[in-house]
Amino acid sequence: MARTRKSGQETLDQKIELAKQKVIKTKAAHEKAVDELQVLLDKKKALQTQDLMKAISESDRSFEEIMQFIKG
Repeated sequence: MARTRKSGQETLDQKIELAKQKVIKTKAAHEKAVDELQVLLDKKKALQTQDLMKAISESDRSFEEIMQFIKG
C-alpha cells in the first residue's frame, strides 16, 4: 500500500511540475502578447496625433478657436 502511495505521490508531483511549466510558458506568451499590443496601440496613437496635427495645420481656424472647441 505504501508503495502505491509513493508511486501515486510521484505521479502527482510530476503532474504538479508539468502544470508549473505550463504556467511559466503561458505567462511568457501572455507577456509577449501584451507587449505586442502596447506597441500597436502606441503606433496607432502616433498616427492619430499626426492626423490631428495635419488637420490643425490645414484648418482655417486659429489655435485658440481649436482649443475652445476641444475643451468646450
